[in-house]
Parts: sequence; structure tokens; C-alpha cells
Amino acid sequence: MPRATEPRRLRALAAGAAAVLALTACGGTDTETTSTDDGDTAQGTTPETPLDLGSSVEALGWTVTITGVDLDATDEIMEATGMLATEPDPGHQYAMVTYEGTYDGDDPENSFRTDLVVTVWIDGVFYDDCGANVPPGYNTGGAVEQGGTASSAACAQIPTDGADRALVHLVDWQPISQPGFYFTTA
Repeated sequence: MPRATEPRRLRALAAGAAAVLALTACGGTDTETTSTDDGDTAQGTTPETPLDLGSSVEALGWTVTITGVDLDATDEIMEATGMLATEPDPGHQYAMVTYEGTYDGDDPENSFRTDLVVTVWIDGVFYDDCGANVPPGYNTGGAVEQGGTASSAACAQIPTDGADRALVHLVDWQPISQPGFYFTTA
């Protein structure tokens, strides 16, 4: 016997499908690249035009600088994690990215750790997982006052044979409005 909630679920599903179709029909702008006034792609918004390590960008109220990249930080990450550390898969290694930021926004519930997503990009694939491992310098803190600074580290398991082609990618956790930023690793 059907439950009383099934008609509501069907109506909700139909309404959701109608909303998706309506948004699709409206068209929209291409958010894959950001262009300058003269039509050129803005520096750092594609893998072909990465920013130099140490460059600063603005994302979700933060001015962020990638301060360091170690593409083979396996030993350092394993040591920092301690007895809970897990080895990378065969043919892989752990990379670590350090970054810092100044909060320029006005959200009292901001979080440097969760407002930004830092990944390692290799040949079109974003790597952002290093299991239960925690890189040294990982920020577990909460909100930062306007004008305050924070720093953190991110790690990713990457294929060893692709490390020489790696870029760092930074995007806010709501990447709808921007494609993010790519940085060189050296």
C-alpha cells in the first residue's frame, strides 16, 4: 500500500524537473573562463594560464596566497598523522599545498578551512583526497574576524608519474560564479 508521502514526493520531483528545464531553457553565461575587457582569458583561470606560486587571488571574501607546494610530501604527512596514517596507493604519493589568507568579507561564520577548496590538478583531474591523513599545518579553527589572517595546508594523493605536470587549483566551495584559479607548483 503506498504511503501518504508518495504523492508529495512525486509533486516535488516534478517541480524539481520543471525548474531544471526552465533554467536550462534560460541559457546562461559560460563560467569556464573569465575574460578581460579585450577578450583574453584572465591569467590563472585556466590550466593554460596558471598564476605563479605566491600570487594572491580573491575568493569568497578571502585574499588567498598559495605559499608552498611539495609534490612528494608523503613522509612528512605520514609522520604528522602518526599511528592513523595510511600509505598512498601503489604508484601514488601525497602532495601538500600550504596557503594563507586575509578575510575581507563580512560573514561572521566564515571558515578558512571550509570556505575554500584546494586541490591538485593533473591532466584534467582534480585530486583532493589523502584519506585519514592530516598534513602538518592543517587549520581546524573557526571564524576569522574581518582583516584577520589564517593559514592552512591541504593534501592530495596524486599519481607519481603525473607530478611533473601538476598545478594547484583553488576555488570557493560555491564555484557557481567563478572557475577558480590555477597556480604553478614551483
